[in-house]
Amino acid sequence: MKIVLIILCITLSAGSLFSQADVFYAKGKEHYDKDEHREALYYFRKFIHLDPSKAEVFKWRGNCYFQLNQLDSAQYDYETALRLKPSMHELYFNLSGVYRERNQLPEARRYMKTYLKLVPDDGDGWLRMASMLPDDASDSATYYYQKAYQVDPKNINAIMSLALQYNYQDEYTKSLEVAEKGWNENRFNPDLANIINDNHFGLGQFKQALAWSDTLIKLEPQSLSHYVTKARFQILLETDMNLVERNGYQFRFKNISNTHIADLDRQCSDTSSPYHYATLQEKFNQNKTLSLDQYFMLYYGYTQDSRYSPYGNTRVNLSDDFDRKDYDAIIKKCEEAIKRDPYSPSLYEALSIAQFRKGLKEEFMINLRKHLGIVESMLATGNGKSYQDAYIVTAPSHEYDLLNYLGLTSTQQSLHDHEGHSYDILRAKAEDETITDIHFNIDKPFGSLGSMLKSSEKSDKGKKKKKD
Repeated sequence: MKIVLIILCITLSAGSLFSQADVFYAKGKEHYDKDEHREALYYFRKFIHLDPSKAEVFKWRGNCYFQLNQLDSAQYDYETALRLKPSMHELYFNLSGVYRERNQLPEARRYMKTYLKLVPDDGDGWLRMASMLPDDASDSATYYYQKAYQVDPKNINAIMSLALQYNYQDEYTKSLEVAEKGWNENRFNPDLANIINDNHFGLGQFKQALAWSDTLIKLEPQSLSHYVTKARFQILLETDMNLVERNGYQFRFKNISNTHIADLDRQCSDTSSPYHYATLQEKFNQNKTLSLDQYFMLYYGYTQDSRYSPYGNTRVNLSDDFDRKDYDAIIKKCEEAIKRDPYSPSLYEALSIAQFRKGLKEEFMINLRKHLGIVESMLATGNGKSYQDAYIVTAPSHEYDLLNYLGLTSTQQSLHDHEGHSYDILRAKAEDETITDIHFNIDKPFGSLGSMLKSSEKSDKGKKKKKD
């Protein structure tokens, strides 16, 4: 009888324990499915204390630890689960994630290779593998992106990754093919539309790129960048590509250089020249879209205008107005200032932004094109790296407009003479703290200043001296 009672007690006790374990299991899984990882962890711990034999619970608990950045505990649970159930292939994927979080990429890649041998049809696994490669392993990354796309051609991440990788390698046709196939399945994805747009640009297909800019605007009408892209393509469609050299997103004039200032002066004043200042001025004032070279020659031609005053006080403080979102005040101030400085890049930029915020889309696009046309045509005159490659500006303040457009900040300015030309060299700092010297040709503003000083001296000499 005693033996029977003991066996019965043991049986009842075991049944109670297993019943309690089932409760912990159910509660832990309920919280886990809701991404309530701390709560799930509490119950998984209790379950494992009672029943340490279930690999999936170790895996789930490891996932909780991983989400809470407790990587050592996550690794222990994944390895324990793998010992309990070697066929649970996703544990190799999870262990790879642990090592990736520690930035131990060789170990992370080792586990991912094992996982992909066992589960070769997982597109996300191939993408994970590509993301853990060193920066100089572009060919290997392409291979993994291709594998991800091959096993799951409808996976938007695989589509985007492969299309972007081809784009980075300047293989625009391949990138376009992948992105367009993806677009057929994801017609409201602005990221895909943006890749397609960029590939058309890379191929020099500006008309198609312009059409995709319109698509992007429809998808994201509040994104200012899409309108900027559209305005740029409108200008490029007017530009004879035989007149410029292209390097990626940058353009450089073949026949406009700071070393041929006299020739630029002649073309601006020659009524038979396509760059005759008065002719370009009329088109500009009629809000017609000019070519990149026409924008620059108009900008430069203003130096022959009687109103030209490069050292006049044309800067307008708009920061308080922007802080108050007083766009009417900004528009009024910019329009008044433009009368004094009709080709100031910063004025057209501020004016167009204010008009965009006011919903004046037609006026906004006109002035956005003027801003981009002027500033990007100035950039096309050189690269700023040397005297030979100096940017041409017609006012010192425009040097800072260019730096701002390039995301640079001036830390020092110095004046130089070189082979009969005048230059400003601005030491500029980028966001990554790198320092570079940017060269600007200032022949026109500096020459204007010299003329002003001579006129002032003559005026002083002509005055009668007062007798003592």
